[in-house]
Amino acid sequence: MQYIPMKSRCKKVLIYLLAASLCLSSALVRPAKPVAAVSLDDLEAEQERVQTQLDEVNEQIDSLQGQIDAEEAYQSALNEQISLYQEQIQLLDGQISSIQDDITSKQNEIDQLAQQIDQLDTEIEEKQIEIDETYEQFKKRMVALYEAGETSSLAMLLSSSRFADFGPMCS
Repeated sequence: MQYIPMKSRCKKVLIYLLAASLCLSSALVRPAKPVAAVSLDDLEAEQERVQTQLDEVNEQIDSLQGQIDAEEAYQSALNEQISLYQEQIQLLDGQISSIQDDITSKQNEIDQLAQQIDQLDTEIEEKQIEIDETYEQFKKRMVALYEAGETSSLAMLLSSSRFADFGPMCS
């Protein structure tokens, strides 16, 4: 940067200030309008025109305010619907939860019944084996009785009302 002597710097600042003040003064000073004689009728017509414009602007403001009010009412109705839908969702979520609990409970019952069925099937198989063994023993005893010629036991068997009544007598 070049050193500029103080006097030179002050002169430049003064020149800029003078130029700025000339610009400002020319901007502030305007040529005067010629004063025209305006009649009362012209002034009333101008006032009526301005009043008409003002009325139109007020009507637009009222119209826009009505639209704003309608939009706010619509938004309020939508908010109410949203609230109702949220309540319905909560109720349905509760019902779904309850139904899921019921399903879980029923599934547990089904599992328990399946276990009982398996247990009973096992018991049936065991009883069937026991019946088959008892029947085989019965057949052997009958053959032995027939071969021994003792028909009284056979007669007792045929006359008995239950097979269990005859079982202890054959032993």
